[in-house]
Amino acid sequence: MENHTNQIFEFLSLASQLKHLPRTGWVRSGITSPESVAGHSWRTALLVLFFPSIPNKFDQNKALRMALVHDIGESIVGDFTPTDLDPETKYEKEKKAYEILEKTEGGQVGQDIKELWLEFEAGKTEEAKLVKQLDKFEMLKQAFEYEKRSKKEIRLKSFFKKRMNFENTIIEQWHTELLKQRDLFWQTKTIEEKN
Repeated sequence: MENHTNQIFEFLSLASQLKHLPRTGWVRSGITSPESVAGHSWRTALLVLFFPSIPNKFDQNKALRMALVHDIGESIVGDFTPTDLDPETKYEKEKKAYEILEKTEGGQVGQDIKELWLEFEAGKTEEAKLVKQLDKFEMLKQAFEYEKRSKKEIRLKSFFKKRMNFENTIIEQWHTELLKQRDLFWQTKTIEEKN
């Protein structure tokens, strides 16, 4: 029991790296004090709460767990943007990280975390499809929040240059509303500057 307790502590120490790992895309975009990977994962999980379980179709508890751990491998390999690595290389690096995390924890929890990540990456279950969409939506929501709080008028166009299409109708509605609010925000900013 004591040995497994020490393994859990070691696992938690590794995972805690996410609390101090800033999201790379925000750093490269010039955001001061950007969110951590842990903060992103937390808010992605929070978004899951708006989607209740549907018997034999969707398990909210599983989706919550998936959202919480979908980026935990970055505690070992770091945070990559989509342009940093080709998808296969990124997958292999993260898979090794999840194997290290599984071995470090040494029990069922480590195995479950790795299986949740594999399911998330495959993107075939209802839970994985939802979490993948929320992962992207959360990023867009955060980008707009950074634009609004910026004193230098940072415009994060690269995050919005291609309109994402979300399969989930609720997320698609949120996305449409977010884009409307963003357009209005920048139109208002432009009018204020002219006056």
